[in-house]
Amino acid sequence: MKYRYALLFFFIGYLIQSTVMVHFSVFGVSPNLVLCLVILFPFLYGGNQGMALGILFGLLQDLNFSLIIGPSAIGYLIVALIMGYIKRLLYRESILTIFFAAAIGTTLYYTLYWIIITIFGGTYHYLYIIKEIPILVFYHFLIMVVYYLLIGKKAIRFNQDRYYKGNPYSYE
Repeated sequence: MKYRYALLFFFIGYLIQSTVMVHFSVFGVSPNLVLCLVILFPFLYGGNQGMALGILFGLLQDLNFSLIIGPSAIGYLIVALIMGYIKRLLYRESILTIFFAAAIGTTLYYTLYWIIITIFGGTYHYLYIIKEIPILVFYHFLIMVVYYLLIGKKAIRFNQDRYYKGNPYSYE
């Protein structure tokens, strides 16, 4: 995916997250749309769009909503790198794989965020973070499935695609 389209998705996701998603909370938890895009972009498309834009919008998120600048950007960077590696291990066209990506990415991001905040004097206990993760994983999974079914599935190349440049007899 080109950077301008990815930037558009991240910008819309950031605007919706910071304005509308506050009102759609389940058990006091609202989703992180930028995190969903950071998980999906390296996983579905490859490239560095998810990583670069995750850092940019992580810094923007920290500038607007956090006391410390940088934890979101670092968390998004590490999650994008892990998703780029996991992409090679899992079958991308499965909904179950998206659930595993959502679970790994969400848990990793919020654990890293808690570690960084704790290093710089945060007072939250880790159990406070852990109690929200199952709800967030389910919420992020639903958002990712909707994105995948509406937009993401169309961008994945298949071996049967007439514009596919690989070997037509290989099943990679």
